[in-house]
Amino acid sequence: MTIADIAIATTLLLPMKIVMDEKVRGAFPNLVRWFVTCVNQQAFLDVCGAPELCEKALEAPTTSTGASSSSTTTAAAAANESSNKKESNKKTTASTTNEKPKETPKVAAAEPKPKPEKRKQEDRDDDEEEPAIKEEKKPNPLDSLPKSKLVLDAWKREYSNAPGGDCFKAMPWFWENFDSEGYSLWFADHKYDEECTVEFKTSNLVGGFMQKSEEMRKYAFGLMQIVGTKSAQKILGAWLIRGKSIQPLLEANEMADNFTWTKLNDTPTEAEKKRLEELWCEGDKITVAGAPMAILDCKVFK
Repeated sequence: MTIADIAIATTLLLPMKIVMDEKVRGAFPNLVRWFVTCVNQQAFLDVCGAPELCEKALEAPTTSTGASSSSTTTAAAAANESSNKKESNKKTTASTTNEKPKETPKVAAAEPKPKPEKRKQEDRDDDEEEPAIKEEKKPNPLDSLPKSKLVLDAWKREYSNAPGGDCFKAMPWFWENFDSEGYSLWFADHKYDEECTVEFKTSNLVGGFMQKSEEMRKYAFGLMQIVGTKSAQKILGAWLIRGKSIQPLLEANEMADNFTWTKLNDTPTEAEKKRLEELWCEGDKITVAGAPMAILDCKVFK
């Protein structure tokens, strides 16, 4: 969850309750799914209560003819009253022009206020805020590694622009350009799958993991798959990391410690290649413990 999620979800709260009935919501299925996910978080429920989506849109009241007539009559009466007041004011002014003007009482001149003393230089210095100290960004050790023939951004473009959206077709380019000296490949398995019993919560968990990995954006590519059923999910994935160690990811993201990381061989076996391609490219089912499991959701870090 981000501040943007909270801001937009709370903005939509009243429209969803009052005017966006089922017909209107039908045109925005992704928006409704995201909204329902947000407002069912415990933090939302504690503040806003359980949300009730609109069944029948609230209609604005219409102005009747009788109300319009009454308004016109009221306006005319107000205009007539204003006219009478003007005539009365004219008479009062005429009667007072013959009277002698009253003398205006003299007001004693106010004593001049003493000028404020100038503040001493040291007093002004005390009020000035100390300049903020900028913390210098430490260089990432991965930047000092020897240049690799695998250009990470080039691979990300190949993957994103795979012909027909079939990511399997991008894999020959990857294996042709893979540099085992400059990069390492890793399988990830979630240690606490028994806690993953609600689909949208598991999806949010993986989304949070991806957000916390932002520091590795220049040095990694990965994908996490959520498989299983609506009441029991499993999280697994495959990552490409700059260098030979998983430690940079563990240091950048404390959630990475919730996974078991298994390094592939520098020259991956055919079985490892097949498993990696399945995790990166499959969109329907993935084999787990010899049995196919349906993919419920996936998150790509690129």
